[in-house]
Amino acid sequence: MNVASSAVNPYASPLAQSRGEPEFSPVEFSAQLLSRGWMRRRFAVSGPCPCIVDYNGRGIGYESVLVNGALAVRIHGDWRKLSDWIWLQPRLDFDLFGSAMRKRACIETRGILRLSAFRLTVDGNVLYSEGTW
Repeated sequence: MNVASSAVNPYASPLAQSRGEPEFSPVEFSAQLLSRGWMRRRFAVSGPCPCIVDYNGRGIGYESVLVNGALAVRIHGDWRKLSDWIWLQPRLDFDLFGSAMRKRACIETRGILRLSAFRLTVDGNVLYSEGTW
């Protein structure tokens, strides 16, 4: 872009030096639902940290998130408390790793013995949401 074109477009981005790697903005993340079942969701996340995210809420007192098949977070409930057997953990935080970067992600759930609401957020941006919040 030359100086004359920036004068015509005051909203033009400033010139930036590229380091030779892809540059993404937070809105370039996206998630595609691959499968949906009782207490399970599986997503393909694309963007700076492409991966497969698999949420499993089926374990009695346990919920887990796998990223590319590796355990990212597991919640251990107290088997002596009935509430940990029927209530879902409201929030599970984990990291997504890309080339030379790490992004914070979370899964939020609501429900008793079933998912009545589910949300996947990466770097503060909601990529997938179902149910009422």
